[in-house]
Amino acid sequence: MEIREHLLDGKTVLYLSGSISGIESIQLARMLEDYRKNDCGRLVIDMKEVQFIDSTALGGFIYLSKMMEKAGICLELHTPPIHLQELFTDCSLESILYITSGENIIT
Repeated sequence: MEIREHLLDGKTVLYLSGSISGIESIQLARMLEDYRKNDCGRLVIDMKEVQFIDSTALGGFIYLSKMMEKAGICLELHTPPIHLQELFTDCSLESILYITSGENIIT
C-alpha cells in the first residue's frame, strides 16, 4: 500500500494505492489517529487506485470509520474501483461506510 497526502481546498485527502492487508490497515489507523486528535471534521480517502483489500483490512476500515465518527469526523471513502464497490455492497457495508464517487473529491 502506498499513501500520498494532499491538501485540496483546505481539506486533507489521502490517496491510497496497491493492496491493503491487515498490517497496512494498522499503519493507516496510526496515521488517522493524528487526524482524529486534530479534529479535521472531514477526511477523504481516495481509493480509485486500490487493487485489493483483504478481510482484515476491510474490518479495519469499519473500525476506522466508527473511530472517526465518535470523534465527529466524517471518513469518506472516495471512488473505490468497481470490484471494491461490489464487495462493499455484497457485505452490506453501504450503511456503515460513507462511500462516494465522481470526479470531484471536495464538494
